[in-house]
Amino acid sequence: MHGKKVMVVTLCALLLFGALAFASVSLGQQKALADEATFYSTSSDGFLEIANSSYTAAHDAANADVIWSALTWSAIGQAFISGNYQIYRNALFFDTSSLPDSAVVTAATLSLYGSVDYSTTDFDITVVDGSLLNDPLVLGDYGDLLTQTISGGAFNTSGFSVSGYNDIPLNPTGMGWISKTGMTKFGLRSSREIASIVPRGYEAININQYEEGVGYQPRLVVSYDTAAPTPTIPPPPSPVPTLSQWGMIGMAIVLSVALVWSIRRRLVVRT
Repeated sequence: MHGKKVMVVTLCALLLFGALAFASVSLGQQKALADEATFYSTSSDGFLEIANSSYTAAHDAANADVIWSALTWSAIGQAFISGNYQIYRNALFFDTSSLPDSAVVTAATLSLYGSVDYSTTDFDITVVDGSLLNDPLVLGDYGDLLTQTISGGAFNTSGFSVSGYNDIPLNPTGMGWISKTGMTKFGLRSSREIASIVPRGYEAININQYEEGVGYQPRLVVSYDTAAPTPTIPPPPSPVPTLSQWGMIGMAIVLSVALVWSIRRRLVVRT
């Protein structure tokens, strides 16, 4: 009878040890939960404007005629007004240096609070790489944005709201422009202006700028994960069994003892 009690206690201890080892391995494999950070544009945001009787000259110019960075609103798009072609290219700045160096961006949304929509033709507000932009803006930033045509995310003005935020989910390309060490810079261009489609009327919208204050100014929401990536090269084998290995050894012992016990009982019954 005493032998049976010892056997039961031993089996229970081994089972518990195995369960703890399994639990520790499972918990160790869990990834860190995604975190989220919200950033608002800086006072450097604004837009660059040019006007010329030649659309090609206006579109391909190296420098803008004027920089608007202290208004409460900012224009995006193009227009044909009083015999002149006008083009408006926008620039946004976000200080994202507080993001952890180990952050892996999993999603990001750029939100623009609508101000005015007088556009007679819908277009895509297109997010482009603004890494070449100066802070603060200079006239030459107009020409720097000319070559930025790859979309990091877009929003069609057919759904543009002037009484709330218009959300632009960034695609993987756009998320790749988010800096973890300094300033994140975005350019905003009209898809029709990128395609050099000559405007026949007013094709532009206005959004709020930094001067409108938190809750109205451009906003960037970034979701990220700081979990360490799974190593691609397995670590060298350890001479001392790990906790999980001890658990597997324990489970093997339990199964072996159970098998021996079963055979012993059969022999006793037969005897």
